[in-house]
Amino acid sequence: MRVIHRLIGDHALARVASVAGSSLIFATLMLLAPSAVLADTMGGAEAQSLGISDGGHLINISVDGKVLTVVGTGREQLPPDIADVTLGVASSLRRFVLAWVRADRGALDEARAVAAELREHGRAHRSPLDESRGRWALAEVLRRAGDLDGAQRELQVALGMVVPLEQPGVLATLSAVCLAQGRPAEALAAAEEASSLCAAMGGCGMSRGACVRLAHAEALHAIGAELAARRVILEARARLLQIASRIPDPDVRTGFFEGVPEHARTFALARAWLGETPAS
Repeated sequence: MRVIHRLIGDHALARVASVAGSSLIFATLMLLAPSAVLADTMGGAEAQSLGISDGGHLINISVDGKVLTVVGTGREQLPPDIADVTLGVASSLRRFVLAWVRADRGALDEARAVAAELREHGRAHRSPLDESRGRWALAEVLRRAGDLDGAQRELQVALGMVVPLEQPGVLATLSAVCLAQGRPAEALAAAEEASSLCAAMGGCGMSRGACVRLAHAEALHAIGAELAARRVILEARARLLQIASRIPDPDVRTGFFEGVPEHARTFALARAWLGETPAS
């Protein structure tokens, strides 16, 4: 598949390699460089893995066996116009990713503002898609901030309106919340449902597959099913290594391993539980 990209103004991207088109890729590029235009959306393939990190806003997207790696140049690329609604469905994606990026950085107040705005936009415009994504992102922010009850409330509402492809990711966040609340059996139930849905659908929306596998492994370990937990974390690690094998730049590959929280956590648990050496 071909990519046609055009970079305008100061929002330069350092690297673009091997990509197939999809609305998620377009929305993500719009997050990093609002002036970047990605065209030639052939086939409508969905992204299978998305990694976002600080230190240049690393993004890795695997689509149909191809990998897109985009590295921005700095924090100034985060767009100030988070209220933008001019991209239709892509605006929802853009704000969802923006909230998640800021949460990953620890900028929880900023992440909460973006997520709450998306939730309210969806509610005001009677858009379950936007509202569910906003609630999901907000729940993730609240979980990291320690407001577990608030996170659970947002997730329960989100689960009633989320599209099927994104349900596994919401369940993975719910599993993490339950585990933090000291309810491992409920965490495992949510993680197993998420895993089953991923298997049935052949994927997970919003590129939360790594989160689903990690949640499943941690929940299994929490109830004492250590052998099963090791098997799941081994599979999760293998999946990440498979994706990383298509990233030629060693610095970018290191960012994929270490700069994406769920990836770093997966490798850390693999080392702790299996004695695995660090990824390279």
